[in-house]
Amino acid sequence: MTGERPDPERIQSRDDLARELTLLRTAAGLTVRDLAWQVDSPVATLGDYFAGRHVPGARQVPLFRAILEACGVQDAALAARWVAALTRVRLSTDGRAAKGRVPYRGLDAFREVDADLYFGRRRAVEELLERLREAWTGQLPGGAPVAVVGPSGSGKTSLLMAGLLPVVRSGGLGGGEGGWTVAAVVPDQLAPGVQAAFPEGVGAPRLVVVDQLEAGLMLTRDRRADVLGAIERLCETSLVVLGLRADFYHAAVAEPALLPALRNQVILAPMTTAELRDAVVGPVREVGAGIEDGLVDLILADLAPGSPEGFAHELGALPLLSYALLATWERATRNHLTIADYRAVGGLRGAVRQAAEELYGDLSGPEQDQARRMFARLVRLEGDGPPTRRWASREELLTGTSDSDADAAAVLERFVVARLLTADAQTVQISHEALLGAWPRLREWVSSNRDWLRVHHQIADAARAWEESGQDESLLWRGARLEAAEELAAGPGRDRDLNRAEGEFLSASAAHRQEQERSRRRRTRRTYQLLAVIAALAIAASVLAGVAAGARSRAEQERNQALSRQVA
Repeated sequence: MTGERPDPERIQSRDDLARELTLLRTAAGLTVRDLAWQVDSPVATLGDYFAGRHVPGARQVPLFRAILEACGVQDAALAARWVAALTRVRLSTDGRAAKGRVPYRGLDAFREVDADLYFGRRRAVEELLERLREAWTGQLPGGAPVAVVGPSGSGKTSLLMAGLLPVVRSGGLGGGEGGWTVAAVVPDQLAPGVQAAFPEGVGAPRLVVVDQLEAGLMLTRDRRADVLGAIERLCETSLVVLGLRADFYHAAVAEPALLPALRNQVILAPMTTAELRDAVVGPVREVGAGIEDGLVDLILADLAPGSPEGFAHELGALPLLSYALLATWERATRNHLTIADYRAVGGLRGAVRQAAEELYGDLSGPEQDQARRMFARLVRLEGDGPPTRRWASREELLTGTSDSDADAAAVLERFVVARLLTADAQTVQISHEALLGAWPRLREWVSSNRDWLRVHHQIADAARAWEESGQDESLLWRGARLEAAEELAAGPGRDRDLNRAEGEFLSASAAHRQEQERSRRRRTRRTYQLLAVIAALAIAASVLAGVAAGARSRAEQERNQALSRQVA
């Protein structure tokens, strides 16, 4: 290890953590005993960390930070990367040695690379393929697009990504191996189109999957029109599949551009018992692991809705099952899932709740506040309807708040590692809407702050549009809307919910209102001054008129007297 620099990004397991910590300590020129004296901790405890015998627990994060600081890690962002690596080891393997490929996806959807682990939906894949063949050959009414419609948690994204796309690539729609060129997008990526997703000059037939179409239906009118227009243009050259959440069906029906796809829809219904058993057992066998006798029957009993007959689970239960299976796998030893491990993680209905609560409980008070603010930004509220997921940029979540950006990033990373949040280089979202119902603390956050959350999201959208426009004054809020936002933002601690851009937007709106009021007062003052001048002039004119009338009267009297004398 001589000359090698420590790197927290290389840490994936307990042994990795021990190796990189040793590199860090060696680079600092410290022995374990020296370090133990500096951080006031037993030598044996630190020796276990550096030897890989133990991993610092959640309660030892302050000690871990002290170790990093003693070893020369002074930069907050770098320290956050080390803490994130520790969290990754703790939550991904619970401190145990890695067990090989993970068979389950938790709250995340199956991806195309997970196709060999995707079980239980063979019938639905075949139905969708048949509908697409009919659409491509012109046998369906209303054109070629096809919609896959199902409730939240039914597995639409997994069906499209891990079920449909690999089959199409391998010639499942005809044309032989590689006969089709495919692309998968979400509505935000559509306008002005997805032509860039395909290589130039491709003559092969093209399939475009537009997943999470409901996100496009929640956009502003102009942006929604862009998305729908892009879908219509794609239908002219490609076979298009739309993934739509069932509770947005009424909104989709109201869009003429989507009616052809809705006429050609495939309904993704709950799984049967046989399909569900396949979905539980298939992945673990694919990775060469085992499952205890009786565990599948226990899971099926936990899932059983009682009705309707023929379905093995209630709507929305699949993400909870997947997370429970993932948690059971991570707890298991010897590549074998057991009933004891399944029950220990909380089972079907408790695994997500337990994981979220344990992670939240491990956070410090300020970190818990950061977590609450993050999740508040990742929930969308429309009218009196149920909450849904909302995408947010990393910049919106992590920068310009009153907290340290590095500390906020470490909190985010811990929820991502626990698979409760999903993040890429630019955006973050709650891994699945099932979390909104399964985690009581999150439900309470949302229900007790509905009015503020609704307004806060409007402020966030307005602030982003204002900044993107170069701070166009016409986009600032005015009147009752601004007053209502200020009233809600004045609640306890809510000033900390606003990031820099949002705070500047409200401040600019208030400053513009004050300037407008000053201008109004100046106009009023000038009006009063003008009226005073006019009044004075009127009085003067009246006085002059009176004087003139008197003079005229005296002149007439004198003339009459003179005339009388003359006549006399």
